[in-house]
Amino acid sequence: MVTGCAKLPAPKPVTPDPAGGVPQQQPAAPPPTTPAPVATAPASIESLLPVSAPLPEGLRRVELDAGQPVSHAGLYFMDVATGKLDAWLPPVSETGMPSIALSSSDDERWIMASDEKNGWLIRRSDGAAFRYDRSQLHVAVGPGVLLARPLQWQNGGAGATCAMLNTEAKLLSTLALGSRCRADLLALFSPDGKTVAISDWDGGPSVTLVTAATGAVKELGPLTLPAGQQVTTTRLSMLRSTGELVLELVLGDRGAPATPTGSLVQIYSWDGRMRSEQRVAGSSAGLSPDGKLISYTVNLDNRLGQATVIQEWGAEQPRFRVAGGLATQWLADGSSVLMNTFRGYRLVSAAGKMTVAPGADGETFRPFDSLIPAPDNADRFLYAGVVLDRSGKTVREVRPADAKDLRIRSAIWGTTAASFHFLALPNYGKGWDADFWFYITPKVQRLPYPDKYPLQVEDPAGECLNLRTQGAEGAKVVRCLPTGTKLALTLQENGEPEVRYEGQWAWLGVKTEQGEQGFVAINTKSVAYAEK
Repeated sequence: MVTGCAKLPAPKPVTPDPAGGVPQQQPAAPPPTTPAPVATAPASIESLLPVSAPLPEGLRRVELDAGQPVSHAGLYFMDVATGKLDAWLPPVSETGMPSIALSSSDDERWIMASDEKNGWLIRRSDGAAFRYDRSQLHVAVGPGVLLARPLQWQNGGAGATCAMLNTEAKLLSTLALGSRCRADLLALFSPDGKTVAISDWDGGPSVTLVTAATGAVKELGPLTLPAGQQVTTTRLSMLRSTGELVLELVLGDRGAPATPTGSLVQIYSWDGRMRSEQRVAGSSAGLSPDGKLISYTVNLDNRLGQATVIQEWGAEQPRFRVAGGLATQWLADGSSVLMNTFRGYRLVSAAGKMTVAPGADGETFRPFDSLIPAPDNADRFLYAGVVLDRSGKTVREVRPADAKDLRIRSAIWGTTAASFHFLALPNYGKGWDADFWFYITPKVQRLPYPDKYPLQVEDPAGECLNLRTQGAEGAKVVRCLPTGTKLALTLQENGEPEVRYEGQWAWLGVKTEQGEQGFVAINTKSVAYAEK
């Protein structure tokens, strides 16, 4: 287990560079702290803003050469071309856990650090640090601009004020949002950082565009909803090819907001003009980089999980759906979408061809370490510190010196495939990175969907699958079902599928087209979603 900095494998100190490089930062004395004032009125935003300060005590910056193993908990940035690592290493406790939490901005220009009381914004370009009281202020980082939100008034307070800051943490403008300036606001920055979209629920869903330089606000809308519908969730994203704002309004029937009925997806320019909109039958919508295709998730009518639907923007009917596919990410060229399934990662082309994703074993569901396509290169993928090409060949790799001590976590691309960042953290177990019991194989389905018989037998060994009278290994066999047998679900009185668990076995109640009824083991890898 890592217990201190002495285990570092001779990193290179970062030396002063007259051309503007980053000087080595030495551990500084703890910054003075003062108790948060108790007030009956909100503190001015100016009194809460970050101030220039030393780096957190014990935080060090070092460089590691290509191939040099990672042996210390911390935040790392890799240059993919050279393999060099820019490492930010916090002090660690006796248990090996970092005493300072670290994370990176999306564009990798800022490091966010925090301890129990203080937060720091650290510019990677020159190591400049700005400290604030994280019990009173939350700061969101955008391209060339910061959004500061007071915390002590997150549940209201007519005098609360949000602020826009420049990269020196100096005040640019304040936002005329009044009591809506809360810490739970959802914010999305425009590509140039000049505008911020803020989603809020004060008196109903709304989206406000804020001009960073002046604080001027403009409401999107009015948001016209279908009759009898209300918004249950609001999501903001960006169309990759144009940088335009994508707003997803997840809808539900009035009086039953917990049950989504679909989504209204709208595309806006950053001056507030709506370019187009699309109503879809699911949620978690994602647009292809060119905006021509949209993916979204639906619950299957047979209550056997979820499916991802691929549909042309503006079309009424989908191209196809992938039963058992979820968590979609489009490749940079829009040719395919990457999906996570309970049988591992899959690539599904825009035409509906499914293949095992690069580096995936085709079997294992991994919810913690994600396979991520590069934002600008359809031939690059990132998984837990390993860069892969489309064929699955390793392009660049980083590994901990001792996997029993450290594990690579939260590996994610920067704005391009030229770099990525990750956390090295103490390894306290693999979580769910082992086999998962839900082994129904994903399938591409086209209209009309096989909802009456949603499953089929598909034994990988070419053998038959036992249909038993009860959900137990020793129960009587009704018949051994050959590959291709279609299966419907048998339901309980409450309408739920019949599922039984016995030791390591999971059994599902089914009925064949011939009327035979019983249970099949669904963790034998012999049951798939039906294709048609």
